[in-house]
Amino acid sequence: MKQNVLSHLLIFFAVAYFAQGIGQYSGLISQPLAYYLKDVLHMNASQITNYLAVLTIPWAIKPLYGLISDCLPLFGYRRKAYLLLMNLVAAAGFLSLAGSTDPQAIIHALLLTAVGTAFSDVLVDAIMVERGQETGLVKRFQGQQWLWFNIAGIGTALAGGALCQYLPPDSALHTAALIATLAPLAVIVASWLIVKEKRSPASLDQLKSTGRGLKLALRSPILWVAMAFTVAWKLHPGFGMPLYFHLTNELHFSQAFIGQLNAYHSGGHVLGALIFSHYLADRLSTVNLIKLAVGLSVIATLSFLLLNSPIMAIALYMLTGSVAQIASLAMYTMAAEACPKQAEAFTFAMLMSLANLSGQCSAMIGSHLYVDVFHNHLGPVIVISAICAAACFVFVPLIRKIEDSAKFKPSAFNN
Repeated sequence: MKQNVLSHLLIFFAVAYFAQGIGQYSGLISQPLAYYLKDVLHMNASQITNYLAVLTIPWAIKPLYGLISDCLPLFGYRRKAYLLLMNLVAAAGFLSLAGSTDPQAIIHALLLTAVGTAFSDVLVDAIMVERGQETGLVKRFQGQQWLWFNIAGIGTALAGGALCQYLPPDSALHTAALIATLAPLAVIVASWLIVKEKRSPASLDQLKSTGRGLKLALRSPILWVAMAFTVAWKLHPGFGMPLYFHLTNELHFSQAFIGQLNAYHSGGHVLGALIFSHYLADRLSTVNLIKLAVGLSVIATLSFLLLNSPIMAIALYMLTGSVAQIASLAMYTMAAEACPKQAEAFTFAMLMSLANLSGQCSAMIGSHLYVDVFHNHLGPVIVISAICAAACFVFVPLIRKIEDSAKFKPSAFNN
């Protein structure tokens, strides 16, 4: 690949994932939205989590977007035209949210942003897999994407916390939505200028080729293991929303400092991405990376039992961010390298949708335990979460077996 083409792709992935870090409902609008739902609509942690659960649906059906993109070109393009259209949809959703106060209007606007952002994410990942497999640069492209996603996370966390600190809840939410509108517009510009794609009108041969790719995907042991690990890794009881309530109601941290904590968490993700790309990816096997990440995750989760001061909170947010990023990159890179030709979007989207769906289930389980079982006590939820994380060690022998077989069968990842 020519150097200027590579540079342009790296710029595109940086812009696309930076914008996604701003535009996801876990991005800039996350804290203002929780602030509004908690202080204006007077929802508890479980009610907020259940209210937002519907936003998981657009992310859970990502394989459908991949299938549409792989099989049905729009105006002759499998990626570029859909990128332009879906980011227009996301921008329209954010503009609608900027004028909404009614709970139903808010969730409808958020659904529009989720559909546009999720579909766009599938397309960007498809381009990453296609170009990465052509050049052998999957790890570099993955590192670029997640680096800029988490850099965006630092900025959005600080901005979201500041908006909540200095503006009323409704103004904070509406201002965040207006700023977030710029994210999909930036992806539109980058897609128009950078993405180069040959026209490929729909044909019977194309559908057959995609079908063969799907069969390979469903027979790939490495993908099945990656999916199973992703579900187990994400499904342990989460305590994101309960932790927000604990920080505000029990520790009395300010909204600005909570935003700073989220920025430290994103900073941990950036650190994890850099450590993975520059020190671990070429030095440790996938199985050793997973063992390291699971062990550190258990320790980091249990450490939240010691959370009683701002300094401890900063350290914990940094540590958990780094560990989560290393584990995710290890599995996503392994899966991306195994994606079969002509079904890249569908296959990688299947893995990511499982991660999103499992993550939402995790949040709902954790919030239910916090409110209804342990009556707003965070400690028991932390212990259960750590035990479930430790259970992920059962996947180590499976990953080792697949990794060993791949050393002797180079085609093992695609069979």
